[in-house]
Amino acid sequence: MRKITIVSTKIDGKTELQSSASTWDDLKTEFTSAGISTDGMKAMEKDTKVTYDNGKAVLPTGDFVLFLTPSKVKSGSDRIEEHYNTLMAKLDAIIDAL
Repeated sequence: MRKITIVSTKIDGKTELQSSASTWDDLKTEFTSAGISTDGMKAMEKDTKVTYDNGKAVLPTGDFVLFLTPSKVKSGSDRIEEHYNTLMAKLDAIIDAL
């Protein structure tokens, strides 16, 4: 078992989950059981910046932090990449402060 820290725009703050899931599909099943929605969300591991799109994607074997952010942004901003990078930098700062 390892600790997975989930930081999501749908969750106020962070959530921690103990898991032995080896693939993204396995982890999504555990998320559903824990009441964590991944619908319409993009998942990215904090340290490696790996994104999990494929259900067969292999997860890290040790503790890790997973960011869940909306896969589609409703704002229509032409500066979306800048906003995304700013948000990710703020999330990194929050996690590092914990």
